[in-house]
Amino acid sequence: MLKFKNKIFKMLFVFVFFSMVIFSNTIYAKIMTLDFNGIGTDKVDRANRDLSIWKVSDRIYSEEERQKLVKDLEGKSLEDLKGYPLNRYKTDSEGKLVLDLGSGTYYVRVDSKKGSGDIYPFAFVVDDKRDEDVIYPKGHGDTPPGSVELLKLSKDRLPLPGAVFKLYKLIDGKEVPIRSSSDSYNFVTDAKGKIYVSNLEPGDYVFEEVQAPSGYKIRDPKTYFSISSSGTTYLEIYNYKEEEGGKKFKKISSKTEEGLAGAEFIVTKKVDKSYERVKVNGKDLVVVSDKDGFFRVDNLEYGEYYLWETKPPVGYEGLSTGIRFVVDDDSFSKDLYIKNKPTYEEPKPNPNPDNPKHEDTPGPKPPIKIPKTGDINLIVMICAGFISFILGIKMVKENK
Repeated sequence: MLKFKNKIFKMLFVFVFFSMVIFSNTIYAKIMTLDFNGIGTDKVDRANRDLSIWKVSDRIYSEEERQKLVKDLEGKSLEDLKGYPLNRYKTDSEGKLVLDLGSGTYYVRVDSKKGSGDIYPFAFVVDDKRDEDVIYPKGHGDTPPGSVELLKLSKDRLPLPGAVFKLYKLIDGKEVPIRSSSDSYNFVTDAKGKIYVSNLEPGDYVFEEVQAPSGYKIRDPKTYFSISSSGTTYLEIYNYKEEEGGKKFKKISSKTEEGLAGAEFIVTKKVDKSYERVKVNGKDLVVVSDKDGFFRVDNLEYGEYYLWETKPPVGYEGLSTGIRFVVDDDSFSKDLYIKNKPTYEEPKPNPNPDNPKHEDTPGPKPPIKIPKTGDINLIVMICAGFISFILGIKMVKENK
């Protein structure tokens, strides 16, 4: 009986041991996707590509270490790389490859394919501490990368250090984060209010401001831009001071509510019982509605303001009164709609489609009074019948 129990104990021990091994592998394994959709413009460039993937180390390399690794392994033969575990894969028809990988650093080479551009070797890491599970390889053919320079300013064009941004590349409608360093996604403006990022693949990107400089607040969180080959894209992004803001408007038709372009306004601020014109660089602040009717006022101190229409949209009446609005913390939360009446009255619909000239249709004629003649005839007939009846009786008596 004791031996039987020992045998069961040994089996349980072996089962628990292997379960722990399997469980530990599950913990340190991660499903990763290599997505080549950001490379090339033609599907043939990314579909059915053969890849060689070596696991270089169980350690997580930093961004700088990965760049050095790729440079060090450049030109190395397969024989030179035989010390690292190698696996061969192929991307699917959409240019993607899904892998179940353990934690560590990996080196990738993509085989050349006739009719397609060459893809540079690259390295990536699998780390359970990071949220990312999709890798977007960089580099394609001989297309040189570009760069972006962001300048953060106040409304009076003073450079603002300390603003924090995140940078994303737009791929298939998704915002793919770009790492600023080995352990951060944050890009911070320097003492000159600048952020410079190089080696960016051509394409569409977005900077998202997540923290404003001290004493300022975020105006527009996201700024979209594009990177061209071998070029630098320059951006200027402004911030409000703590007690500054703005307001968005839309000029619309009172009849159709469509946006109206070309309406011009001057902006005044109410001070006590008077109105002071808002000046920018010594000139009146003038705003004009765009092709969709939208316009905005910006970088204004908190307070009560009025818009005065100096030029109405073509075909519409001008406004005879000012448009009041307030600038505060919530003033950007809702657009203010401003309506104008057309200068002409739309024709009334014709109530009689059969009368295209829209002439007045005569109303119903009064009924014609017909004289009553039936009563006289009836009396005459009754009298004639009575006389005939008396004559008949008389004739009968005479015959008898």
